Amino acid sequence: MAVVGYYATLCQGCTLTSSAINIGAGIALVVFGVMAIMDKTTVPFGYMYLGYLMIAAGLWILINVVLCMVGVIQESRPSAKGGMIGTILCIFLLIGILGFAFMLKGKIEKGGRDGYLKLADEEKVKIEKKYECCGWDDVEKDHTAECKSKHPCEEPFGKALGKTAMMRMIIPAAAILVQAFVLFTIGCYYRKVTKKNPKNKHDRNLSLAEQAQMKREGKSVEPLRKSRLKQKQEKKDAKKEAKRAKKLANKS
Repeated sequence: MAVVGYYATLCQGCTLTSSAINIGAGIALVVFGVMAIMDKTTVPFGYMYLGYLMIAAGLWILINVVLCMVGVIQESRPSAKGGMIGTILCIFLLIGILGFAFMLKGKIEKGGRDGYLKLADEEKVKIEKKYECCGWDDVEKDHTAECKSKHPCEEPFGKALGKTAMMRMIIPAAAILVQAFVLFTIGCYYRKVTKKNPKNKHDRNLSLAEQAQMKREGKSVEPLRKSRLKQKQEKKDAKKEAKRAKKLANKS
């Protein structure tokens, strides 16, 4: 087994711990993404698309966790490597989500009124009742017939949108930190624990199917390995002899 000793066991434990934390990060992204999609009052401001991206990132993380955990528990180099690549791609996706959330936060001040005008009347009524306001920046315009407030919605609703955008930035930022921790732990495990044993450097001469069959039958792979190495050496010697004979023939 590859996991032998204090350091190797510590690497394995840290990777499993980071994967467990990563499950929470993935679930949090999916939950906040669903909340962003379900909140109809923020749809014209682009929050719905942010929600889809967060759900995609959360699902990607949950799938990648499986690769990481399989790579560690089964001591599988391909799975561990796949987990590392998946984590790197996830970091780039989360950085994109973070940038998009930051853009949405700035969009509130510039295009808030345009977004507010795109809202359905029933959504405007909800906003007006919740924040006790009328219209966006003018209480005499763009409000529903039921509105009687003397305060515009730009300040209270705009602040609420800003806080929501900030929250949508905090979640991906926290997830990026978790991914960095996962990448470090599984990278450590892959590099230090699952590297090939120098004694088995000639295992490439045997196919995986042959090794698996020998293991099932309880036989040692050494005789077959030595036989393959002997055959390879004989081929090399035959090639050398053929080249030598060709040179002698050309000289004569």
